[in-house]
Amino acid sequence: MDIHRLYKKLKHYQPELYESQGNCTSFTSIKFLVENTLVLDPCILYIGKTSTLEDLLPFLDKANILCLKDREIPKDVLEDMSINLIILDKDVDIPRLFNEVYEILFVNQRITRETGFLSDSFAQKNKFGDVYNILEIEYSIINNPIAICNEEGIILANKNLSNIPNLSEHSFSKLFSGDSLDSSYKSRQHVTGNASKFSVDISGVNYNILGGKIVTEGKVAAYMLVIEFEKSFSESDIEIVSQMCKALSIEMGKRSTIQNNKQDVLFEKLLINILSENIDKSEIIDKWIENIDLTFNRFFHVLTIRMYDVNAKGIKLNELKKLSGFKVVQYQGNIVLLINNKINEFSNCKVSGNIIEFMKKHNLKGGLSRYFQNISELSYYYKQSLKAVEMGIISNKDETVYVYDNYVIYHMLDMLPRDMDIKEFCHPSLLYLLEYDRENNTQYTYTLYTLLIAKGKQVDASNMLHIHRSTMVYRMEKIEELSGLNPYELKDIVRLYFSFIILKMLNILDPEEYTGIF
Repeated sequence: MDIHRLYKKLKHYQPELYESQGNCTSFTSIKFLVENTLVLDPCILYIGKTSTLEDLLPFLDKANILCLKDREIPKDVLEDMSINLIILDKDVDIPRLFNEVYEILFVNQRITRETGFLSDSFAQKNKFGDVYNILEIEYSIINNPIAICNEEGIILANKNLSNIPNLSEHSFSKLFSGDSLDSSYKSRQHVTGNASKFSVDISGVNYNILGGKIVTEGKVAAYMLVIEFEKSFSESDIEIVSQMCKALSIEMGKRSTIQNNKQDVLFEKLLINILSENIDKSEIIDKWIENIDLTFNRFFHVLTIRMYDVNAKGIKLNELKKLSGFKVVQYQGNIVLLINNKINEFSNCKVSGNIIEFMKKHNLKGGLSRYFQNISELSYYYKQSLKAVEMGIISNKDETVYVYDNYVIYHMLDMLPRDMDIKEFCHPSLLYLLEYDRENNTQYTYTLYTLLIAKGKQVDASNMLHIHRSTMVYRMEKIEELSGLNPYELKDIVRLYFSFIILKMLNILDPEEYTGIF
């Protein structure tokens, strides 16, 4: 037992604690402090009077002592001691104090022994497979019926509840409705262990109950209730139940973490296999997912963060996992996020601000695929997200995430044979206007492009170009005169849109200048 723990147990005596730095504070047994004892065992707590201690102080080193004050010891002497000392300034006789400390030590050793047995049992996986085995172990310690329930009072598992007459699961569940449980017990929702004792009426019979909470990841996972039936509660039982709840909370937390880690590793392995096209049959993938015990929303997107053109130093994958909440894997040197959406979000998938900030911080670029519903298509949409980055950078180097839908035409043109001159697909009137600008140092092509960006609104376009509205009107009249194009008719808008994309792909137009939706 630790001397600090004993100090707390003796609070009703208003004790004073003097502790020596570096001195052992634990003891396993107790003895009386007698005169002329010059060598003390640091693993024993000695109980006596300050008058006896004062005579021995010059000779003592590394000891744990409890004294009744019958003589004042100078403060400077107390502060300069090399022992740990508790002084009680109360009128109590030594034999009574000795017996009280003995009982405290006995109870503490029982708690240590029983909870140690519980921890050892946890470690022996072959003997400890499920919650019922846990209850067997705990019942052997507490020797009273035990139940583990959820927050609705539904019994998840129990040991020997059937021994209690007239006790049904329905009547037991009533404990968690209304005011059956005392408010102090029900209010400490996020306190692990800390068992409390209360009395309740079950089927017309009053029972004493010890109750504690099993908490994992900051949330109440279950309640442990021990009913006083087969034997009376002892003084140590409430602390044993608290320790049981804490031990069980830790074990369940470990198992949850191990299970989640195992699940993550297996799922990441599955994603890598699908990406590398080692698995392409839906039924095999579905079986794998079933074995991992995963469930998904209906729609997926792939966000691929390109890594090969940046310095990866300082980029922490775990940080991105925590920020996104998505499944994240590394593949072909890139970071691949599998985004899983609800049904009402699939048509307008947006990348969260946390991910955007992470990418900007590390100067990263990413591509977002279209949505898909079958995870077996992951490889195809991974390639699509990569293509979004590749094509997007052609159009706008300042973006962080390039959405594939904005670059479909770029991708389509990129798939044409390399020996084909795609410039031939440009509208000839736009090529003529571009040539006219070069020869006459005018800006009609850029003005036309800006009008399309402004969705045909001349006022917005003139503001973007920083020119007067009358100048904008003049330029548009001149553009129509030179090219015959009408940027307010759908057919000409489509032709111009397509032509501008080709010119940007061919680097005829500067992507740094011609930015925007194209």
